[in-house]
Amino acid sequence: MLRSGQVDRATDALATSIDHAVPRDQAVRSGRLATARLAGKNLDGALDAANRGLTLLEGSVQSVRAVDRLKKFDGYLKPHYTEPAVGQFRERLKALPAMAA
Repeated sequence: MLRSGQVDRATDALATSIDHAVPRDQAVRSGRLATARLAGKNLDGALDAANRGLTLLEGSVQSVRAVDRLKKFDGYLKPHYTEPAVGQFRERLKALPAMAA
């Protein structure tokens, strides 16, 4: 849906799927939701989703795929790197143990 330009439908579907997923899948889908929200020009919503994924990864969830999605999302944030909330997200992302590999 996101590739076809249906950002609202994509974000709604992803948000619903996150609520019904196991924690590892929530972490993975949070990165996808963050990307979809950013594509819809919703930086705050994108960061909310990305930070949700980070919180799971900082806890008991381990997922290379989730980390990879958040790293990819981080690249999309480049035009917003001067925003304080983006800086906070990036610091948390860099601090993940999986990022050291």
